[in-house]
Amino acid sequence: MHPLVLRSEQLARAGFVHGFSTRWASASGDEGPSPSGDDHLRGFLAALGRDPASALRVKQVHGASVLAEPAADWASEADAIVLGPRDASRTPVIRTADCVPILLADPRTGRVGAVHAGWRGVEKRILAGAAQAIGGPANRLVAAIGPCLCAACFEVGEEVVEALVPVSGVSIVDRARGPKPHVDLRVAVRLQLRAIGLDDANVEDIPGCTRCEPDRFFSYRRDGANAGRLMAVVVPRSAAD
Repeated sequence: MHPLVLRSEQLARAGFVHGFSTRWASASGDEGPSPSGDDHLRGFLAALGRDPASALRVKQVHGASVLAEPAADWASEADAIVLGPRDASRTPVIRTADCVPILLADPRTGRVGAVHAGWRGVEKRILAGAAQAIGGPANRLVAAIGPCLCAACFEVGEEVVEALVPVSGVSIVDRARGPKPHVDLRVAVRLQLRAIGLDDANVEDIPGCTRCEPDRFFSYRRDGANAGRLMAVVVPRSAAD
């Protein structure tokens, strides 16, 4: 039996409804991978106990814009959604198919951020923008980094290396795998979270490579333009006493 939802122990302990979908999330509950789209969304949110009508999605454009106010589903272009307790009836959803999904939460205020970070988002420091929109000291945040391309699968051109090294350092680059460099985007995200003030102990990796594991995940690099989309959600909650 394949899990429908992958969860973070840290976010769960802090009381946040959240999850990363696998390709097995299905509205029908059948034992089989679901298609991406409305059926996948319904199955995933049902597994989280959320009404699909509460979904708040954005038109993701591989940028660094953060939507910090609720809006109609699909109404805005952004790559991160930040919500607070007054918007707990909404369910922020970001979609990935190799890029890095990151879920952020402040246990004290109940504010959350759902972030889509490809290499361009990392270059543009989208995580700093999301943390700023959540507010408060960044060392109070907890974060979960979801399944994405592993370094072995993320072969890139020199232009990507030139864009990422200034913001994440040379340690994310591996030149020993072949004629082209490879980049560890998961490590780049972790280093950026550290740079904006998160404690390493408050950052949790949810393992999984989208390209290496076709039985668990959708992948654009593996399947091309027809690849499905995985989803990640974190729901705001009331502030801590």
